[in-house]
Amino acid sequence: MGPRAGKLGTAMTVVAAALVIGATVGVPAADADAEAQTQSLPRTSTTVAIDALTGTSNEDARASIPSGFVDSFYSPTIQNGVLVAPDGDCSSPIPLPSEFDTACKAHDLGYDLLRFGSATGAPSTRDARRELDARFAETTHDSCSSRSGIGSRTVCYAMSEVAAGAVEFNSWRQHFRTPDSEPMLPYLVTGSLVGVALLAASCTASAVAPRRRRATA
Repeated sequence: MGPRAGKLGTAMTVVAAALVIGATVGVPAADADAEAQTQSLPRTSTTVAIDALTGTSNEDARASIPSGFVDSFYSPTIQNGVLVAPDGDCSSPIPLPSEFDTACKAHDLGYDLLRFGSATGAPSTRDARRELDARFAETTHDSCSSRSGIGSRTVCYAMSEVAAGAVEFNSWRQHFRTPDSEPMLPYLVTGSLVGVALLAASCTASAVAPRRRRATA
């Protein structure tokens, strides 16, 4: 077996292990009534703010932040042209590229808006959390394009997929409801294994195809 085939085989083995661990993680039972209720919720100030946050205008996003949010949480700031949580960070057991810092802080702001809406009786639908996760995946991936050298970009793209996958997996676990704090050890182990697999697989490729952007209306 040649070195390239060996690396690919190792990557596939690690991916399989990650899938096995992920499949054994308990998933909270869905509440059918709550699902139907939240999907039919009217648009609230929180929903409007999240729509603006995942859009293209930071001025619209800033103007849409509910006044009560600043009193209860903090005043969002602009970082690298993006509205973010000033003290947000990339909470990950795997060191992530510094290029992801702004995306992580913007994602934290979005999740805090979800929590604010739920606490004030103006919850958002599950689609709002999906949009925030999709925006995080897109912006972390796009931030890698600033790197020089195909090898460095490849690793950055791989880590973007790891980070986005971990975020989306946890949202799925929580049925895309308001973000809750839960013991994360099983998910961190899974994310770490997937990260190793992606990095190993990157050694067999000279480039990574650009991530497909979300379709716009």
